[in-house]
Amino acid sequence: LEAEIAERKEVEKRLRISENRYRCLFEASTDGILMIDANTGTITDANPSMSALLGCTHEQLLGQQLWQIGLFQDRQACQETLKELQEKQFLRYETLPLQTKDGQHRYVELVSTLYKVNGNQIIHCTIRDITQRKKAEEEYFRLAAIVESSDDAIVGKTLDGTITSWNAAAERLFGYSAEEAVGKHITLIIPAELYWEEEEIIGKLRQGIR
Repeated sequence: LEAEIAERKEVEKRLRISENRYRCLFEASTDGILMIDANTGTITDANPSMSALLGCTHEQLLGQQLWQIGLFQDRQACQETLKELQEKQFLRYETLPLQTKDGQHRYVELVSTLYKVNGNQIIHCTIRDITQRKKAEEEYFRLAAIVESSDDAIVGKTLDGTITSWNAAAERLFGYSAEEAVGKHITLIIPAELYWEEEEIIGKLRQGIR
């Protein structure tokens, strides 16, 4: 009997340590974390990063559903997602629009996992703000579209002269397709007697001279 009591106390001690570690990670995470009751779909807990992202207090988040805090368009979309999660146990949205309390529009990555705690189904949601990354991607594709549609030949290269990009106008002007040019040295389009000029240009670029 004493051995059983000692073993039970040891299990309880390890459980408390595990819970304390999880709580520390939960509170300190730079990603937003939500705990949701799988049966009701309501938020039961949220970490400080989640509150900061949404511009809400912890108390304002408790009892709310995902669609009410700007993560899904409406109740139906939220319910459909919860139903899919019940079936798959795991869901990931690489890009999901989110509207904060003060009306800001952001993009997040959302990962949801369904598991059981003492017989109750719990949903753990990790939400990462990817707004800056999304904006950078959109800017990249915007600039890429401008380069590709330009009537000027635009060629990208590394400081050792390797061609990295080759737009449609370059194909028309030089006669090489992008597949033929990318990865080759820039001397592909420079007469042999002018190689020294290219070395001089690259040398200046290495020094930060335009």
